[in-house]
Parts: sequence; structure tokens; C-alpha cells
Amino acid sequence: MENDTIYNIIRSGRPGATDMEIHIAAEKARVLDFALELPEGLQARTGNGGSRLSRSQWHCIGLARTLLRDKAVTAIAQALTTIRLPLR
Repeated sequence: MENDTIYNIIRSGRPGATDMEIHIAAEKARVLDFALELPEGLQARTGNGGSRLSRSQWHCIGLARTLLRDKAVTAIAQALTTIRLPLR
């Protein structure tokens, strides 16, 4: 997988995004549910030598990146925010 920080991976969806927009996308995609448990939070490195993330966690990061990129996906995600599935 990508060898970067969770924050930078999310930001790659829209490089000009503000810190607040990145944080909101991470929250909506449930990235904060697990990232805040890591010592480095969103600045945790992934890939070789970094934090080991589950497939579900990678999906959340991918969703956050997509939320930044595409406003239509953001609208769909808002409709899905009431669904709470456990992360493994």
C-alpha cells in the first residue's frame, strides 16, 4: 500500500483541501475512529515500517480521499452516515 501518512493519503484526493476539509472527510469516512487510537493520529505513516492497517481501515481512508474529490460522493456519504458497521 501507499507509504505515506494517513493525512497525506486523504489529502491526495484534493491537494488544495484545507486542514478542516481533510478532518471532516476523515470523520465522515470513519477514519478518525481508528486513527485517533494511533500514537501519531492522522500523521501515522502507512506501508513499510508504518502502521499496519486492516482492509476495512484502508477502505475508510479511500472513502475519505474520494469525499474530498467528488461532491456527489459526499452527498451519498451523508445519507449513509447513520449506518454504523464495526471495523475489523
